[in-house]
Amino acid sequence: MHHELHLAPEHFGPQLKAVINSRLMDKVEGKPMGKHGYVISVTNVKEEDISQGIIEDDGSVSFDISYQAIMFRPFKNEVLDAKVSNVNEHGFFADVGPLQVFVSKHAMPDDHTFDEQAASWVSDDREVEIKKDSGVRLRVMNTDVLTNKIHAIGSIQTDFLGLIDTE
Repeated sequence: MHHELHLAPEHFGPQLKAVINSRLMDKVEGKPMGKHGYVISVTNVKEEDISQGIIEDDGSVSFDISYQAIMFRPFKNEVLDAKVSNVNEHGFFADVGPLQVFVSKHAMPDDHTFDEQAASWVSDDREVEIKKDSGVRLRVMNTDVLTNKIHAIGSIQTDFLGLIDTE
């Protein structure tokens, strides 16, 4: 991966490489990088992969940095474990690390209905209740990759998907 980093003159000194590594991690970790997915962790920045730097008009210096990272890129039909973050009458949102997945009521089993009192989706036999903080296993049906965000639509409609025991 590549990133352009701007540093103000007060950061120059004997610890410049450490400052560059620290600032790079702050800038890119947990952030989406378009089609590449989310940067989970920067794993390696070699000294030779940091450019000499170009002095800008404002006195800051621009460094071009190449680095290796652990990435998370969801893809269609991938099965993921998620934590429900929001429930409403249209479906629910679940978080998988930095990714938020929406599961529509149309992508749930037919016997699930919305219980407005409990703010949850409940099966007819009352054995399954999907509410905030529940663990769910879902299938990614579609992703939309933007430069600064990845959106995903999921489903719990097939076998072995849905509420999972998180205890």
